Amino acid sequence: FMKLLDNYERSTGITERVTPEELTEINLFLDAVLETQVMKFSWHGVMKPVGSAFIGTSPEFEMALFTIIFLMNRERSTTVLVNIDQCQMELVVIRQGRCLGTAYPKLLSSNSRHVGVNSH
Repeated sequence: FMKLLDNYERSTGITERVTPEELTEINLFLDAVLETQVMKFSWHGVMKPVGSAFIGTSPEFEMALFTIIFLMNRERSTTVLVNIDQCQMELVVIRQGRCLGTAYPKLLSSNSRHVGVNSH
């Protein structure tokens, strides 16, 4: 992580210049994070196939948002289309009986650009 700290431009509005060395540092950091026990994203030996999270929001915001969607109906899968700032996304909630199975945001488009179907 410490090697990443000098990789980014502090001033907004200035284009980042990413060197091959910085890309290597980023990939090594991500590889190290993904090898930790908490990031191996399994429960009782089952891997979750899809997941996502908001960046820059509080856990309380996500809990409140997805709880509201969970309580909207009793369908197994609920998808709500929302526009936040310049982003269009689906908020997905999957039930497991009376319990929440999973919940995640799925980015559809940003700044009038369509995002690929497999992007999360």
